[in-house]
Amino acid sequence: MAEPIASAHGLELHRLLPKHVMPFYENLSDENRLEFEQYYKFDPLEAILSILRDPMVFAITKGEEVLSITGLHDGAMWLLFNKNLRKNRVSFFRASPVLVDYYHHFYEDIHCDVWVKNEMICQWLAKLGFKAIGVYDREGTDEQFVRFVRCKKPETNIFSMMTRPVMH
Repeated sequence: MAEPIASAHGLELHRLLPKHVMPFYENLSDENRLEFEQYYKFDPLEAILSILRDPMVFAITKGEEVLSITGLHDGAMWLLFNKNLRKNRVSFFRASPVLVDYYHHFYEDIHCDVWVKNEMICQWLAKLGFKAIGVYDREGTDEQFVRFVRCKKPETNIFSMMTRPVMH
């Protein structure tokens, strides 16, 4: 496998590749399947295939297994999980700050909308420093989502905002 973009606690972040799609889809979590069925009304395989070539879509792996597919679009972070994530949740939770820090290289503010029925994801985001800023209903449905936002900390900026000339 190619060199990972990032790694932590036995997990690696890779660009999503075609070889990741079918094994992941066949083991997609029941929660994600339910969300696609009840809320999005869209086939999860079609959704994954439609974003396969997006440069901001990644696979989080443990060995050869894809535990999660994640992406960032206009500052919106999203994740899909496989059924084995629960067995690897401690490693995943511990490695998650590395993912969020990586995403902050691209966006100062990251937001994430979570279906209210995904309580575990809401708790995970809160532990990562995301703040719930509101609950909203999807137009024309009874489905509710929680909007979470996380802002990049000023001390993590690697660029000086006050540059000055240096004489040699």
